[in-house]
Parts: sequence; C-alpha cells; structure tokens
Amino acid sequence: MTFDSIRHCREYVNLHALDRWQYRWETSTKGRISFEFFPDVFRRLEGPPITFSHHKSQVLTGHGNFGIHQLRLGKSENSLCPNCPDFDDDPVHRILECPLFREVQERIRESPEPGHLTSLRYPTLTMTKCLVHFPWT
Repeated sequence: MTFDSIRHCREYVNLHALDRWQYRWETSTKGRISFEFFPDVFRRLEGPPITFSHHKSQVLTGHGNFGIHQLRLGKSENSLCPNCPDFDDDPVHRILECPLFREVQERIRESPEPGHLTSLRYPTLTMTKCLVHFPWT
C-alpha cells in the first residue's frame, strides 16, 4: 500500500486503529454496561467531554449500589430491583425503566439534545444525556 503523504498515512493508521477498537468493543464480553452508554467508539470520541465523578463512574461501570453488582460481590442474595422484582437492578434499568426514578427519567428525556446526539438510538441517547446533563453528586 502506498500513500500520497505522511498525513494520508497517519489518517489511514488512525482509521484502522479505530475500526479495530470498534470491533473489539462490539465483540468483548467486558464493559457491557459502558457499551450501553457508548456503543460507537467514533461517536464517543466526537462527543462532548464528560466530567466523571464517583457516582457517574459507578453508573457507567455498573460497579455501584446496584443489585447486579451487590450479588456479584456476595452482598446480596439476588440481583433484582427492590421496586420491580421482575427486573435486574442495573444502571440501564434505573435510567430507562424503574418507576422509582420516573421524575429523573422525565427530566433526562426533556433535556435538550446536542446536535451530535440526535442520531443515536433512544436508549443510548437517553443514557448519554443522563451523563452529559446531570451532575451526579
């Protein structure tokens, strides 16, 4: 393969690396909660910066006070949501479905959508807006 310039070569290498990263991200068994927030590596890199806090990190990784994580640590006998016994308690359930968080869910849905988020599928858009717009204390 030949390139017209060093710049062209760098662009090719960068795109190839991003393609490999995306493939590995899609086929990995790790980080599936994070994948729900950011399924597309390219879009995440183009998106707004996200300031992380202790609580945002817990939501993004699923390593917080969630039934699925507490069960994994042996601190709970099941992974079910205490409010919705038919559903596992994880960040995706809390952000999109759990009636206990309905008020916050509505605020997230009603918050303005930055232009670069408008083409995301609904769950990803809602969860990304959750991370971008709300200061998790």
